[in-house]
Amino acid sequence: MKLLEMQKEGHRFHPLQGKKPMFPNWPESNPDQQTLQAWINQDLSIGWIQELTAALDFDNYELAREFWNQQGPFNCAIQKTRRGVHLVFRNPGHIGNAVGVNQLYDIRGNRGYLKYYGFIDGYDTTDPEKLDVFRDEWLPKTNPVVSDRIRNVRAYIAKIESIEGNNGSAGLMRAAAKCRDSGLSQAEALLELLQWNEGPTVEPSWSNKELARAITRAYEIYG
Repeated sequence: MKLLEMQKEGHRFHPLQGKKPMFPNWPESNPDQQTLQAWINQDLSIGWIQELTAALDFDNYELAREFWNQQGPFNCAIQKTRRGVHLVFRNPGHIGNAVGVNQLYDIRGNRGYLKYYGFIDGYDTTDPEKLDVFRDEWLPKTNPVVSDRIRNVRAYIAKIESIEGNNGSAGLMRAAAKCRDSGLSQAEALLELLQWNEGPTVEPSWSNKELARAITRAYEIYG
């Protein structure tokens, strides 16, 4: 059983009710093998305490794939969730929790936990010494400075209309192409289109999957 192997590597766990901790003192939870096995036998959901490791929690698979293509590949553990994935790295010690980072992911670190789902084949290594280290660049930025280039892109695409029934897909591709032509990376383009997508010139909003597909098409086919 993988959970028992992980416990031998130093990982700690606690039982869940749904996704919520069963016990209020869960951060101090350190069950022995017999207790952990009893939780497993009772078919309880298990929370994996993040201290040796820190995770990027993506609720959208397409955003996770775009992140992997831009910054990976990684030597990390991967759990597939109902809607997205957890990318799990070694915690250098100072990584805590953060929510809604760059509109892409949440971070689970010290004083946080992940629901244990099991791992994707080939990405099931949980020994911290064998995992890539979580990068500080993935942490939320304080008082971010917006470059003139990005400011200009935002001003331009804010005027692009994408209206259903009026060749709206052409507007989406035009916005993606503007990001490409301005020298933005695909990850930067995705952030800008996510913001544009919520604006008054888009009706109805595109799904995250459709945005990612448009960027891929603009950069790989026409780039």
